Amino acid sequence: MAKDDQTNMDDSAEEMLWRQVAGQLERANRLVSARARLLEEENATFARQLRELGVEAAANSATARELPPPALEPLPGDSESRQRLSSAEADLLAELSRDEPVFCLVASTTRVDTGRWLSGSTLWLGALATELLLFAAGTRAFCERIPFSYLRRSLYNHVTGELVLAPARDLTICKAELAPSEAYQLLAQIYSDSEEDED
Repeated sequence: MAKDDQTNMDDSAEEMLWRQVAGQLERANRLVSARARLLEEENATFARQLRELGVEAAANSATARELPPPALEPLPGDSESRQRLSSAEADLLAELSRDEPVFCLVASTTRVDTGRWLSGSTLWLGALATELLLFAAGTRAFCERIPFSYLRRSLYNHVTGELVLAPARDLTICKAELAPSEAYQLLAQIYSDSEEDED
């Protein structure tokens, strides 16, 4: 019996240690993400001050150069990404987009609480001409539609594998786990008309 008690104590101690490590990593991740957002905001402020002094500068010039070209043609109805939608997700997309053309559509690995018992629902991201859609189907469906002009400091965090949406501070969800290629395509859509905003 004493041996079993010792084994249970060892397991419990190991579990506590892993929880502490996981908590520390999560805190470090939050700090790094917050620091990245702060640096992006400082960069944008500095670029604006330089422009006021007559120096040519762009807040996100490096980001924009690294991005693929934005998609200019809407996704066809039989595209691979649309075929991956469940019927509930397809209905939600049609309602949220108001049947406007969708240029980019990706499923993240981020899960959203939509009232399902066992697990969350897949968070989808879609790009319209000038707005980003975030949605997840379920009993309590999640939907957001955000103008690109509110997301001009968004970036891809290579450390966490997340698209970070910034500076929209009122968003319910401000980051989503995506493959780099998918995140970059969404960023290309977000920044596609950023020069028009600055004029």
